[in-house]
Amino acid sequence: MPALPRDTRILANLSGVSETMLWSLHNRASETKRPDAVLHDPDSVRIHDAIDYDFDAHFGDPCGSLAARAAAIDDVLRAWLERYPEGSIVSLGEGLETQAGRVDNGRMRWCSVDLPDAIRLRERFLPPNARFQHVAASVVDPAWMDAVDASAGVCIVAQGLLMYLEPAFVSGLFARIARRFPGAEMIFDTVPRWFSDLTLAGLNQTPRYRLPAMP
Repeated sequence: MPALPRDTRILANLSGVSETMLWSLHNRASETKRPDAVLHDPDSVRIHDAIDYDFDAHFGDPCGSLAARAAAIDDVLRAWLERYPEGSIVSLGEGLETQAGRVDNGRMRWCSVDLPDAIRLRERFLPPNARFQHVAASVVDPAWMDAVDASAGVCIVAQGLLMYLEPAFVSGLFARIARRFPGAEMIFDTVPRWFSDLTLAGLNQTPRYRLPAMP
């Protein structure tokens, strides 16, 4: 599919940690276009091609790691939905991830939690509906928990998120989740300490893009 003319594309206007959603989008869309792709995510291609942003200049050549992460979490979520077909999945700091469409069984509920600017951009491409809800809030604000229907099971996804939070915030978040949703399952990824140290010192992905600190 040819790219949209530049004057019809959407400006992202993101910075800081929120801008990393474009990094993961770039990797998922690029992987999807490969003949041997580990992830099939046509929605990411649609969104990627509609955003006016120099992905290559900022993020360089795409690698498959972020797409592989998404595919691995997809598999875990599908297995969870086998056990809780009408359960609620909460995706914290979701950005422009299109996981809900990839794992949807037609019965589950999905709650996407992210900062207001991120939710506004997300809704340009992925409007909410009765089963797919958006909550514009910080993940460390417990108010998002009020939006979750916990009656049929809860699974909480923190994909590409926790490394950007201070350790005290992470432990506090886990404690609040455990108190509010006893029995819930949680899926998250981490980075090695050596990589965290590199980002704290200042790590450029490319000459035009420095990774946010991952404490």
